Amino acid sequence: MAYLLISIAVLSMVLLFVFFRRSAREAREEYRLTAANGADCDLTEVSFSTVPGIFSQDDEQFVAEQADQHLIMVFRRERKRLALRWVERRKLEAAAIMRKHRKMVRATADLQPRNEAVLLLRYLRLRLLCECLTLSVWLLGQEGLRGLAEYADAVFHRVHSLNALAEQSGRKIAV
Repeated sequence: MAYLLISIAVLSMVLLFVFFRRSAREAREEYRLTAANGADCDLTEVSFSTVPGIFSQDDEQFVAEQADQHLIMVFRRERKRLALRWVERRKLEAAAIMRKHRKMVRATADLQPRNEAVLLLRYLRLRLLCECLTLSVWLLGQEGLRGLAEYADAVFHRVHSLNALAEQSGRKIAV
């Protein structure tokens, strides 16, 4: 009996991992296609109002009042997909910022370790938040995760602004 339960648990974890990776892969492919088509993929200019729109419960309440069960299921699935895409694109944008920053740092003679450590810690915090947010959206749906998404978005903007300040001032920034 114990072997059966362990087997079911392992199988469940493998399926969870496979489905989770599939949705992340789809978002990365969509991001690459968008970038290949020449569209502007810079999400740093997106206002903070995007997050409340994606993670809001208002639209779902409206659809629940007006639509049938099938439409509600489609709406929830698409809203979850949109939230997962947003998180994945944020992760990709942050990775692009850090790649650009690494290239800039290689050519810099006067590195300031404290500033580099602060930027790295903010980036790692953002990655951790995005992974937690992705897992939460995938398992629970985007409803109720607005605060976490707004916090992740704020950390993303801090990483971006710190990197932009470093570029503008020739690596001499005060954190």
